[in-house]
Amino acid sequence: MNGHTDLSSNLTVNFLGGWSRSTFNSAYAQVYLEAVDKSYAFSGLNTGSPRTSYGFDIADASQWDLQGLETRADRIRSEFYNSKAELAWTVGSGSTIKAGGGFKRFTNSGWQRKVAPSYEGKPGVPDVPTSVLSDSSLAPYVIGDVAATYALLGQSMTVDASNTVAGTAYDLVEKTYGAYLQYDLKTQLGGIGLRANLGVRYYHTDLGSSGTALVGSALVPVNVTNSYDGFLPTANLAFDLSRSLVFRISGNRNLSRPALSDMRAAGTLNLASFGGTIAAGNPNLAPFIADSVEGSLEYYDGKRGSLAIGAFYKHMDSYITSETRLVAYNSTGYPSSLLPVGVDPSVLVNYTRPVNGPGASIKGVEIAAKRDFDFLPAPFDKLGVLGNVTFAEGSTDVFYSDVAVRLPLPTLSKFSSNATLYYDTDRWGVRGSVATRSRYRWGNGGNGNIGEYIKGTTNLDASAYVNVTRQFKLSLDVINITDEPIVQYADGTAKRVMTNTVSGRTVAFGGTMRF
Repeated sequence: MNGHTDLSSNLTVNFLGGWSRSTFNSAYAQVYLEAVDKSYAFSGLNTGSPRTSYGFDIADASQWDLQGLETRADRIRSEFYNSKAELAWTVGSGSTIKAGGGFKRFTNSGWQRKVAPSYEGKPGVPDVPTSVLSDSSLAPYVIGDVAATYALLGQSMTVDASNTVAGTAYDLVEKTYGAYLQYDLKTQLGGIGLRANLGVRYYHTDLGSSGTALVGSALVPVNVTNSYDGFLPTANLAFDLSRSLVFRISGNRNLSRPALSDMRAAGTLNLASFGGTIAAGNPNLAPFIADSVEGSLEYYDGKRGSLAIGAFYKHMDSYITSETRLVAYNSTGYPSSLLPVGVDPSVLVNYTRPVNGPGASIKGVEIAAKRDFDFLPAPFDKLGVLGNVTFAEGSTDVFYSDVAVRLPLPTLSKFSSNATLYYDTDRWGVRGSVATRSRYRWGNGGNGNIGEYIKGTTNLDASAYVNVTRQFKLSLDVINITDEPIVQYADGTAKRVMTNTVSGRTVAFGGTMRF
């Protein structure tokens, strides 16, 4: 809910309030089968299409035995309250003072519950019902019938609070109070137009995080509280050098709070026969301060087009990065019962958690342009093009067993671009767009890898619309026309290639009615 009222001809009040809640629930039951004393081999490990081959018929149910079951449920719940009020005073022509305050409250909680009985090597285990899976597979193979297997063994397909996995339950509350003062100005300086706003914001944040944390080699209950405050100044200036040319410059200090998931006093386990990973939160994380400056020169050619060239630089103190250690699982404090069947508790795992690093920086240049082709003869005068190109560099230290390794900032591509060719009339229009980006770091890496990356991508999209009447418009959007797959891979000491692929084409058709 938001509102606005004029207290007088030069005094205005604005206010808003909001609430939202989201709950994620996931539950599944699965059957593990194993084939003992059978041969298998890998090929193409350093390519984008590695393969596994087997020395037996994997579609023959008699070759497989029951290894175990797993019943699991996960829950994450988030809630957000937000309120704000502002008083705006028009001092004179082109001069306004704004003052306001606000309050935000985030809560986040979750848990993981699991039961995983083992049947490996136990006498008298019956043959469980199976079927052959052949859809979307390179070769058909045997899977267990989950519902029938659970019924045959008398096992429940649900879990309750008594099955909560140690170290996964957490509660997090973050409250932030803020107040700000801002001055907006629009005037002339020696024939040059000046638009500016200057301001400062004060913030105070209280944080509470409860759950479990690793102390020494044991998981112990913790209830961590933290608070911090400070001032954030900002300044934005725009000089109208002429009717078509604008020069902008700005500088500001921003506060970037840790993600809620990073501050959880809990861990996420992904374990396999070779070890796996444990990703834990860090409730003692501090926010980081980012000081940035940017400038641009912009040219506007009436309604026909524009050209802008800009540069930016940002320095971040105490940037949140990650720390990874290769440790024995039985030194992490998590119970051995969470390991897959038959895995020794001394198996090595990657234990990763976020930490406040020494800092990071990012710099870059961006060029953006738009042009209508109204100089062409009809009907081509309705064509136009717009696009932008960005070059950016940024890096930070990531820690592996106390050794700092300089890696690119997460999700940052050195090169990215967007271009759109459009044809617009008063009645209908079509657009085709291409978006490209170079490779970028997706994760920190594990199991011998230093950094995980997503390869560069090129995506094609298209859209069209038609105004059926003055009140009714139909639209069509097609996203990722070529169904471009995104392949995740890793660079590092082990030179392994990650083979996860994600792709998908989206077609949306809709209408808009104006009243």
